[in-house]
Order: sequence, then structure tokens, then C-alpha cells
Amino acid sequence: RVGFRRQRQMCIRDSKRGDQLQRGLAALQQKHEIVGDTRGIGLLQAIELTRNRVSKEPFPAELNLFNKLTNMARSRGLLIYPRRCLDGLAGDHFLITPPLNINKEETDILLHLLDQSLGDLQQAL
Repeated sequence: RVGFRRQRQMCIRDSKRGDQLQRGLAALQQKHEIVGDTRGIGLLQAIELTRNRVSKEPFPAELNLFNKLTNMARSRGLLIYPRRCLDGLAGDHFLITPPLNINKEETDILLHLLDQSLGDLQQAL
């Protein structure tokens, strides 16, 4: 049984890591043109890949970018969860859901691996 004090400490730590993750993803959105949007709460975050950041035009579904990025990330040891966002038929997005006990250094590593994977995908286009 988790006591109130320990539970409160866990929530504070999770909040800090969630803020760190959100700031890092916002920086990646500025860096990578293919990142159209980032959204989420705490350690549950979604990243949408778009052809045009302003209009939110999706990439053609047949490119399967969400699967390509998932494979690139996995090859680096990073697990992300691919999804289709427009009625399950088009649009590419993925979820990032690190464990609740992730620390600052591990969050930095996660963001670094994602940055590398996004860079590789953008170059491949």
C-alpha cells in the first residue's frame, strides 16, 4: 500500500517529468518541419506528423510514415506507439508514454532518440 506522502511525491515527480517531456517535444516541433502538433497531458503525449504544419495537411497514407518512424525509433531502443488519426485511414501520429518512474536523464535520452529518429525520417522524405 502506498502511503499518502509517497503518493504525493510520485505525483510531483511525474508532473516534473511530464513538463520536461512537453517542453522537449515542443522544441522538437520547432526543429522538425514534419512535426505538425504535439499534445497531451503529463507523460501521455501525442505527436502528429504533417506535410504542412500550418494547414495540417497529412502525408499520403500509403507512405506509412508512422510505421517507418516506429521502426527507426525501435532500432535505437525507443518504443513509440503508432496510430492513424483521421478515421483510422489517414494521418500519422504516435504516442509517447514513458513509465511513471522515468527520471530526468532518461527523459533526456528519450527526447534525444526521438530527435534522431525524426531527423532520419525527414531526410528520407
